[in-house]
Amino acid sequence: ELYFETHRGTLTSQLRTKAGNRRCEHLLAEVEWLATLAPDGADLRADLEALWQRTLTQQFHDILPGSSIAWVHEDAEREHADIGDRLERLRAAVIDRLVPSGPHVVNPAHVDRDELVEGIEHDGAPARVRVPAGSITALADALVPIEDRVVVSPRAMSNGHLAVRWDDAGSITSIISIDHAREIVPVGAPFGALEIGPDRPVRYDAWDLESWTPDLATPLGQADSLRSGCEDDAVGRVRATYSFGGSTAAIDYVLRAGSPYLDIEVEVDWHERERLLSIAFPIDVRADTAACDIQFGHVRRPTHASTSWDAAKFEVCAHRYVDLGEPSFGVAILNDGRYGHGLFHGRIRTSLARAARYPDPGADQGRHRVRFRVLPHGPGLDEVVREAQRLVRPLRVETGRAPSPPAFVRIDGRGVEIDAIKHADDGSGDVIVRCHESLGDRVAATVRSPTTVDAAWRCNLLEEPLEGVHVADGVPVLSLRPFELVTLRLRPSGQHAPTPPWRSKPGLLRHGGSGRVAGEVAQGHPGVE
Repeated sequence: ELYFETHRGTLTSQLRTKAGNRRCEHLLAEVEWLATLAPDGADLRADLEALWQRTLTQQFHDILPGSSIAWVHEDAEREHADIGDRLERLRAAVIDRLVPSGPHVVNPAHVDRDELVEGIEHDGAPARVRVPAGSITALADALVPIEDRVVVSPRAMSNGHLAVRWDDAGSITSIISIDHAREIVPVGAPFGALEIGPDRPVRYDAWDLESWTPDLATPLGQADSLRSGCEDDAVGRVRATYSFGGSTAAIDYVLRAGSPYLDIEVEVDWHERERLLSIAFPIDVRADTAACDIQFGHVRRPTHASTSWDAAKFEVCAHRYVDLGEPSFGVAILNDGRYGHGLFHGRIRTSLARAARYPDPGADQGRHRVRFRVLPHGPGLDEVVREAQRLVRPLRVETGRAPSPPAFVRIDGRGVEIDAIKHADDGSGDVIVRCHESLGDRVAATVRSPTTVDAAWRCNLLEEPLEGVHVADGVPVLSLRPFELVTLRLRPSGQHAPTPPWRSKPGLLRHGGSGRVAGEVAQGHPGVE
């Protein structure tokens, strides 16, 4: 990558703007997917187009980086709130026509789920559900017995997968992965500790973060209060609260029955000036590089400062996870709303909040929440990528008035992640499936559709076909190169779509993504220059 050796503070500044953007993006993708399942879902294309444009407007710099004046971010927050509310209403209207009466579990993630969910209850207790990827399933059919139990004592809790200990100060001192017989936390290194340090950039306040800022940070130390408990032998919870300066923070460590991960929920009431709050995760894994989640894949970055190029990466960007891995074992730290991370000193450090004075003197004051997930795992990143989807796309229970739940599209292929399922923009009735290979491997994939597929094409990002995809017995089959991004156009059986402009281009489907094809597509195509 071309790492930009400045403006690292933009990964954290203006948290509410960043959280609003993420909420709108996820809702847009979810409503697009639901619209492909509804008989009249294509009617939402104009509404979704308008809401996408409003969302993308807020991604202009200096809005999304958090380096605008105060009223710009106030306006962005209002826009995100309005866009999100409109999408929730669209979603509710589609759900009403898709989901039958009675409780149904909606899984917006395109990975299978088997998890205990506190928001879903059965007989007055948290329920464990098992649902397929990208599906709508009756709750009664999704329920499975809870076979594991959480045991909590004054300074420890465990289930069948993890054993967690903490000290009197409220710091985690040990996390043992029972499945892999490994201790995660190095001896004497508190895990999940909050750290705070002076944050006074040399030149640009909201833009920059200096290398010495994390190094000068000190732990908050002893918790003001510490309490633990367990709900129905299914959810163990430890809460530590802290006060510092004019601010307060609460950390919940949550262990659920059957879960191979530990959730860490952080809530901060932030009223500091020119300070950086971070959370540190020391990990007993030897790795020269860390895998950092980015759009359509991941990139590896150094965990050491051996050269000047390495040292410049003291704060790097990652979306949903950062992973440290050995050949047979690794630990991923996942999150649902932070982007700035440090990888040095044998730990993963995540920036939680800044307090820049310029150009917005009141930046980031107030309450903020973020959730982390600590996931020990075996070789590779396949389970990490799947768990990242589960974290940011939670299950919901819905009821509606449809005669029966719809069928759905899924892709079978290790490491293949679906990014969008939507109606084609040209109104043809075709379905667009955008996916990418996330592990850096070559993989064969099959597309499972609720109806037989007559034809399929690989397209460019404008949804203009480049070449045909082999369809065997109504099932498209394709292969993906490492980190390849693929846009598929599916023609359902019996779909008699109007002829779009690209169909009249001779030889178009005989070529790959060459300049010649781009020229053929552009000629006479409205809106393409």
